[in-house]
Amino acid sequence: MRPVLAVLVLAASLCRAAPPPAAPRCVEIVGTADVHGHLAPEKVDAAGASVERGGLPAFGGYLNILRRKYPGAVVLLDGGDLFQGTLPSNLSKGAAVIAAYNTLGYTATAVGNHEFDFGPDAGAPGLTGALEKRMAEARFPFLAANLYDRATGKRPAWKNFAPSALVQAGGVKVGLIGAITVDTPNVTTPGNVVGLEFRDAAPEVLAEAKRLRAQGAELVVLTAHIGGGCGGDPKKLDDVSQCDASSELWRLLHALPKGTLDAVVAGHTHRYLTKYVDGVAVIESGSYSRSFGWVESCVGPKGVKTTLKLPTDVCVDTWAEGGCGARDKSAGVKPSKFLGEKIVPDAAVEKAAAPFLAKVKELEDEPVGVTLAAPLVRTHDAPSAIGHLIAEGLRRGVPGASIGVMNAGGIRADLVAGPMRYRQLFELLPFESRVVALRLTGRQVREFVLAPMKAGHGFSQVAGAHVTGGDVVLDDGKPLDDKAEYVLATNEFLADGGDGVRAVTSALAKDRKSYVERPMRDVVLDYLKSLPQPLRP
Repeated sequence: MRPVLAVLVLAASLCRAAPPPAAPRCVEIVGTADVHGHLAPEKVDAAGASVERGGLPAFGGYLNILRRKYPGAVVLLDGGDLFQGTLPSNLSKGAAVIAAYNTLGYTATAVGNHEFDFGPDAGAPGLTGALEKRMAEARFPFLAANLYDRATGKRPAWKNFAPSALVQAGGVKVGLIGAITVDTPNVTTPGNVVGLEFRDAAPEVLAEAKRLRAQGAELVVLTAHIGGGCGGDPKKLDDVSQCDASSELWRLLHALPKGTLDAVVAGHTHRYLTKYVDGVAVIESGSYSRSFGWVESCVGPKGVKTTLKLPTDVCVDTWAEGGCGARDKSAGVKPSKFLGEKIVPDAAVEKAAAPFLAKVKELEDEPVGVTLAAPLVRTHDAPSAIGHLIAEGLRRGVPGASIGVMNAGGIRADLVAGPMRYRQLFELLPFESRVVALRLTGRQVREFVLAPMKAGHGFSQVAGAHVTGGDVVLDDGKPLDDKAEYVLATNEFLADGGDGVRAVTSALAKDRKSYVERPMRDVVLDYLKSLPQPLRP
């Protein structure tokens, strides 16, 4: 064979032998957060028509479509706060949610601050007994790398609890890390977490990411009960100029070296986020099972490529105009679709939730004797009519109280116009908190009212006084007398030092704190029923 011909033959054979580029291997990361026990859908009305929004069976319908489209490649994560908030969840101390999550096939969840709310449980007398029982029932791990036992300096030895996990999906090794807000002692029942330490998440997440990478993780995803918030156009995925750079989530992400994480499923702030932050795909998907987030992460020859999807509302059906949110009027209702397929609520999830829903149905539907002339909408960073009503109810429930204070974060739902049912009352005030009377000096009242606001926990809802110009003034226009004593009515959470008021309440002598042995919810209801109906705040 001539030399030139031989070279050509060799070159041709080499070309034929070269393997094609490897196709990217993709993982679909689906994220929820702050479900707070909302198993069932909620009804949304508009001018005589109605749709159903949210609920875990409907979410299961969306999930089934994703799993058919991407078989074996869906990683389902939750950003924490599974429990606390509805009758089915609270009366079962979270067991209802675990039953539904097991059926949905969650891969892992972060531990949220409200996971600690239920305290002990039958057969589990420790302060975290209820949570430990729920973890043991789950068919998925609870993750939190920065959660430690204060006595041992090690992570708690709870069944099904870990700092991280390594899973396979879509032919990819995926490392999962959990984290929880360092503010947890201020935003759960403080006494339930006295034996626990919530460390700065950044070094713990970095250490776990390095360990997972060393074990072969090709993607590393953080699921965290740590959140943020952004203004501006949500469709501008790279624009973080109007995001809260002081938020715990942003501070965590900026503290991590580039390449530590590929994606984050966030929670805690009940906000919507779809942003690239320092190259990391971040999603946070609201609350109450009304929506979910989605990130596609593909591993290829050139590394990892992530594609963010805008949050998807969970609609059992939709308005003719689209979506299933509140609106004044609509041209009609149509079936809900996702990726071209009609949404069919997951029957297995409905079956799992059914016993818990049936147990409370009669109680949920019971009228409470209050009718609202107009909707009442809660606010977090300003006074609200519903906040003032609750604070006034607390004040009226304590003989001799001149001031009532309710924390904004304890008001968990809006109220619609019309007759109120027990379900609405419970979801408005789900915490099993007693009313507490505190005898405070004027200086201490000021500190008590302003402390949550200074700590970033929302605007204190006050009756008998109001916040103006950074000070607290009595409703009659008189300033607080720093040395005089006032009786302040509040809830057990604040009285025990939650939301940043610990510096005030921890210094109180025992004879300056007394308990009204009735749930706050009942005391407030008595006040609402005493007002002329329909209620016009």
